Amino acid sequence: MAGQFLIGERLGDISRRSTRLPPVSPSQLLDAFHGALSWLIVRVFFGVIGRNIPNITFRKNCSTAHAFLNHYIEIALKPGNNLNYKRDGKERSISLGMAGILANRSNDCEQIRSQLLQCIMAMQETTSTLCSNTMFLLARHSDIWKDLRKEVIGLDLDSATVEDLKRLTLVQNILKKVSPTDRMINRAGHVFLHCTGLRIYPIFATSGRTSLKDTTLPRGGGPDGLSPVFVPKNSRIITLFYGLHRDKSIFGYDVEVFRPDRWNSISPSSWQYLPFSNGPRRCPGQDKAITEAAYLIIRFAQKFEVIESRDQRD
Repeated sequence: MAGQFLIGERLGDISRRSTRLPPVSPSQLLDAFHGALSWLIVRVFFGVIGRNIPNITFRKNCSTAHAFLNHYIEIALKPGNNLNYKRDGKERSISLGMAGILANRSNDCEQIRSQLLQCIMAMQETTSTLCSNTMFLLARHSDIWKDLRKEVIGLDLDSATVEDLKRLTLVQNILKKVSPTDRMINRAGHVFLHCTGLRIYPIFATSGRTSLKDTTLPRGGGPDGLSPVFVPKNSRIITLFYGLHRDKSIFGYDVEVFRPDRWNSISPSSWQYLPFSNGPRRCPGQDKAITEAAYLIIRFAQKFEVIESRDQRD
């Protein structure tokens, strides 16, 4: 699914083509990406010193990953914006996913590639973490698990459409209470994910931005924190999602409690509830992550009548 999201086709299908193959294989891409990512962590940890440590393997891994993505970007930048190729003796054509969308907005290959690499980085263990956190909480609330099973037990998930999921009453009741932005990016079937991992345990606890010019924030200054705050150019601003999602004035007095029905009485704005950040740099893979996680949680609920915690952790 990651391949379809980024370049319009699954990585496993690429080797079945007889024409227009990328210069490196998907397995080479993944090996190179993970190798480069490991060294990137070292660079980030050591800051300027880390960035100046020479590493030939790192550069080679970057070149391999770039070559794979450049192949699709170059096709996306050509008129037609589709990949036409031959497989099993038949002519086929596919759109190029995120690469194609970005190519419609920019003709800068390096910029498009950077955005695609950022998407791949954001996909590393994020959906699995979301699912793990959700199951962690559901295992401690058998009544909510029963409610979830009632909602999805009769659903044919293999043939279900978005419209089928929208007809889930409990899901719709809660989706009506979230902000317009949340409704847009979390279509149908994603209520339990929002009430668990994405609020109580956000995938990214913080986010950092640097101001490009002198500006002000509307709140945060003064004795009561309600006055504007001056932010000089080049200031580093850190948003703490973990703390924001525990604001009692927004989410209620029992912010640490897993209570999905809280969404029936609250309606946080798109800047008060930030599971995928917000603005022009919000997570581009949010819809993919939510869809994957929703599918997995619903499948679990259909298969297992009971799940239970074997320890006392909250």
